[in-house]
Amino acid sequence: MRAFAIKLAIGLAGVWLLVHYGSIDLAAIRSAIVTPWPFLLAFLCIVLTMPLSALRWHLLLVRLALPLSYRKVLDITFISQFFHNFLPGSYGGDLVRLAMAYRETSRSINTIAMSMLVDRLSGLAALLLLGFSVESSLPQAITTRFEWIAALAAAAMAAALIIAVLWGDAIAALMTRLPGKAGRILSSMARDLTGAIRIYTASPMTALMAVLISVLQFSLIIGAMVIVGNALQLQSLTIPGYAVAGVWSIIANAIPITPGGLGIGEATFGHLAALMVPAGSPVESYGTVYLVIRLLSFTTGALGLIPWLFYSRESRHLTLSLAKILPRRERGAPER
Repeated sequence: MRAFAIKLAIGLAGVWLLVHYGSIDLAAIRSAIVTPWPFLLAFLCIVLTMPLSALRWHLLLVRLALPLSYRKVLDITFISQFFHNFLPGSYGGDLVRLAMAYRETSRSINTIAMSMLVDRLSGLAALLLLGFSVESSLPQAITTRFEWIAALAAAAMAAALIIAVLWGDAIAALMTRLPGKAGRILSSMARDLTGAIRIYTASPMTALMAVLISVLQFSLIIGAMVIVGNALQLQSLTIPGYAVAGVWSIIANAIPITPGGLGIGEATFGHLAALMVPAGSPVESYGTVYLVIRLLSFTTGALGLIPWLFYSRESRHLTLSLAKILPRRERGAPER
């Protein structure tokens, strides 16, 4: 819990600095909230991303022959988002998702984990595609920087895929030589993960559909950012500018320095937005946009409490057990 408290303090300090130096304008939020309809529309856009997220993961689970209905996947998606918001630690929501899917299917936990990894990677691919789609509308300096970063990310993903497909079995065999149970466990994980990757590479339409769903999902989030920015009367940033600032702020927000990327997403969005407005434009508090989106996303995650309350007693006990274990793991206590 001490590590979480330190991360939270860093995040809150970052937000305070952004407010102090004008990147976040709390007064603008108070002024704009008197007309709540734009914020409700942005909230609806964010809520709609949850069924899409569940649909994407469901397609990946079906390809691996994991018997989990879309309704169950949707419930687990909302519940995991709730615990992602409220559990200390960086990966609480993913652990809840993994544990609940395993309880429902009783299949290989490594295979379920692989579906989640591909789920995440499809989201990253979609973010890169969205960034490329608006590349021609950006200043040359930003375009060149984006091309290099996106190319490196794509190359890393392609290299990992090739290694897994061609040499996954050999890597798994080498792992059996490790001493003790570690070798057997790691070897089993490598074989399961390699098998799942081969299934997905043999079904390119599934991967393509996952990426397209992710594109729609992140388009809704960027649309919510545009709606919020207009409600806050931030007029200088273009829609392509929102797209690029949104893409990279979402990626930066995943860095586990603060809880949920608090302060990091706001700082990234504000910095990139300021770089992409026309020269001579007035200085505006673009970090406010990401803060509002964070609050709306937090509210969306709170909706996960509803399906959790209707879940089985055993599943509720499982998630509460994770909530107790994770803070101990954060501060390095031994696992019981």
